[in-house]
Amino acid sequence: MNGNNENNNEGLNAVSLGSVDNSNQNLNVPINDIPPVTPIPEEPMEVLDDVPSVTPEVLNNEVVVDNQTQVEPDINAIPEVPPLEPVAPVNYDIPEVIDNAPVFNDIGTVPPISDIPIVNNIAEPAEPIKPKKKGMNKTLFVVLIILALCAVGGGVYVLLNKTNKPPVQTKIVKIEAGSNVSTDINDYAIFNNIDSSVCNFDTSEITDTNTIGAKYRFRITCGDKSYWGNATIVDTTKPDVTLKEVNASVNEEITAEDFIAECKDFSKCSYAFKDEAKLKEYLSTPSSYHVPIIVKDESGNEVEVTGTLIVNENSVSIMSLKCSKSNDKYEELNKFGLNEEDNTFNKSTKREYTFKFESKDEYEKLRDENKDKSEITYSDITGAPSFDDEDLTLTLTKKIAYSDLVTEIGSEVPTSYGELKQFFESKDYTCSLGYY
Repeated sequence: MNGNNENNNEGLNAVSLGSVDNSNQNLNVPINDIPPVTPIPEEPMEVLDDVPSVTPEVLNNEVVVDNQTQVEPDINAIPEVPPLEPVAPVNYDIPEVIDNAPVFNDIGTVPPISDIPIVNNIAEPAEPIKPKKKGMNKTLFVVLIILALCAVGGGVYVLLNKTNKPPVQTKIVKIEAGSNVSTDINDYAIFNNIDSSVCNFDTSEITDTNTIGAKYRFRITCGDKSYWGNATIVDTTKPDVTLKEVNASVNEEITAEDFIAECKDFSKCSYAFKDEAKLKEYLSTPSSYHVPIIVKDESGNEVEVTGTLIVNENSVSIMSLKCSKSNDKYEELNKFGLNEEDNTFNKSTKREYTFKFESKDEYEKLRDENKDKSEITYSDITGAPSFDDEDLTLTLTKKIAYSDLVTEIGSEVPTSYGELKQFFESKDYTCSLGYY
């Protein structure tokens, strides 16, 4: 192989380039990499002295040097390349084995390439993968699991509460003021897995239902076990109010109690106009009006009622039995209203308490502090105030409901004029006929 290279000026042969199969003209076969050529070191050139410089003459791309004409190469010209002669194909045989080692004689030979169809490696864009729809089976399975857990949890909760609860649980018992004590054992306790009929209860400690806020113990006994509970006396009943019609003159002062004929309640009732400003507007013009009134008991139960007010141009005089008496603190005057037809007691009472002051300073101080108030309390008495600067007196006026009058006296009050007068005179009152 080396001998052939020496005779070949190109330094390449068919073995180093490989055999080219011209049967497939559409394939470009890559040529094996050519090993790098080691450059031959250049010998230093001898420098000649006194050599005259020659400027070549250029004529029509021909260079004349020393009367010798040379053609200057055209840089833009494309050199002609002679066609390559076809190379005979190489027969690939089994390599010769020398000393149990294969010997390859044709190293670097390119094997023939069969006609292989060209495959386009650029894949067509695939359709986007659509997510699979979750079927109803998975959802149903999750729902069933949740329901099963809820059922198990509910069962455990019921079981724990059932096992942890005592057989008897006493209730928070509230007894309405003035009512009778219940005789039903189920009003006092809750019975778990036990029949209440086998138990008995004792409420003997509940002795008084008339004291609001009082607390008492009761006992429930089932076999050899006893359970104690507490009962409280409460007032949750709203007042039961009976109204009456009120006649008044223009700009006359009236109170909410003037509209009350009777108030039934376990505790004391109090009265107030719902709209004071509206009432004053009514009293300025003669007419008939409906007046809303708030009635409240001492336990905070309240009810709204509507009274009838008739405002007249002239003052209306009503006959009354006036009964008075004095004590160390004040003078008390009661005006018991009488019906016009037969002078019988109409169950309306107006009471006046008159206080006289010895000290002018004390009187003026009280007056200045309360002069703009429609109702004040003095010496434990509440009423509408009226001050007399000349006599240094304070008068508190209030209406007394018939039920309060009965409670105060401790008995029913006679209705006829003669019996009524005699009744109060027997109680150290001085009575006379007058106007309401």
